[in-house]
Amino acid sequence: MSQDFKLPYGMPNARTIANGAKPGTRTNSAESRVHLVMVVETISIPSGRDLISGIFHHLSGSTNWKFILVQDGAAVTEANVRDAVAEGLDGFILSRPCSKEAYAAIADTGLPCIHVYESDVGPRHDKMRFVANDNYAVGCKAAAHLLLNGDYAAFAFVGGGQTGGWVAPRLRGFSDSLAAKGRKVEIFPDDGRIALCDWLRRLPKPVGVFAASDAVATAVVKEARAAGLAIPRHIALIGVDDALHEVDGVGLSSVQPGHFEMGNLAARMLDGLMEGRHVSEKPILVIPRGVTARASTNTRKTAAHLVMVAHEFIRENACSGIGVDDVVARVGVSRSTLEHRFREVTGSSVRQAIEAVQLSKAKQRLASGRGTLGEIAKACGFSSANRLSHVFTVRFGKAPGMFRKNHT
Repeated sequence: MSQDFKLPYGMPNARTIANGAKPGTRTNSAESRVHLVMVVETISIPSGRDLISGIFHHLSGSTNWKFILVQDGAAVTEANVRDAVAEGLDGFILSRPCSKEAYAAIADTGLPCIHVYESDVGPRHDKMRFVANDNYAVGCKAAAHLLLNGDYAAFAFVGGGQTGGWVAPRLRGFSDSLAAKGRKVEIFPDDGRIALCDWLRRLPKPVGVFAASDAVATAVVKEARAAGLAIPRHIALIGVDDALHEVDGVGLSSVQPGHFEMGNLAARMLDGLMEGRHVSEKPILVIPRGVTARASTNTRKTAAHLVMVAHEFIRENACSGIGVDDVVARVGVSRSTLEHRFREVTGSSVRQAIEAVQLSKAKQRLASGRGTLGEIAKACGFSSANRLSHVFTVRFGKAPGMFRKNHT
């Protein structure tokens, strides 16, 4: 049965169809050609709404489309396709799996067709194009987020019973990113040999876990609690899709795929094909938008807090001859984590921050005219007069002796 679905950006209403329903009568514009497009995507989940919003964003310009919106790939039948073509259909955007028969019927039309996500679509023709998630990049994003937000005894991956398709490249991206840092990934076997609850319990703690999707992350949260494990204290968890936000009271960190960008790109590509323009035949992978960080990976204090603690320690102890390792010991994170966050917040390294305090004190001593260069170096935390002279000259462009002469 047909119904109206209000689209954003003031676009005309689209008719939705269920199994066996026929699209209505096409509306033509006297001012410009109106393209009739069948879009197969659901509005019941965030990824579907984002993808459709991306399509509409492209249409907010001068492009004029009329839609047949099908919210379930199973609702696409040979009869529906035939009726839509008779009505004047110009193209397809398909982002929900359809039956083999439906794919064959779509291919038989020879009309421009953009497949989003799916690549196993049966017969093809020269007006088919493909857009998909860069799932390898999704895995890389998950690894980078975990590496940035904590020091873990181990890293692990849970695929939710799947090993191929979109799961495999996510695992590869995750594993390759961690291998580059000398870390290995434990992979949940999913073959019945061990329950997820027991497997989580046996992992070294704390452990950073990448779930292949937010739905899989939900199972991880449930089984972690059954094992008496706390998130994020024992298990830092990140999923994919940013669809749930919270699972059993725990804010879920999640990689955001570029669903909006995929919809926008699919619309632009279809527009080009319908207008007879050249559109590259190479499948296009869309990188993720980023990571939404929530409590499930908040295993460390914020970067700003770490830098504040480090700065206080440096101000109080720089002239005592401390080094970077002393600052690391004070804030309680790895050296790489501290350096990354310190540079992220201040734009300088920890060593530069220590030397800045030492040089400030040295300038005061030099301007006072009291003490030899060796005495000043010792009082300011430098290992020798030569070291002070080198650092001072590099930083200010003049030797300490010249500075003293100009300021006394």
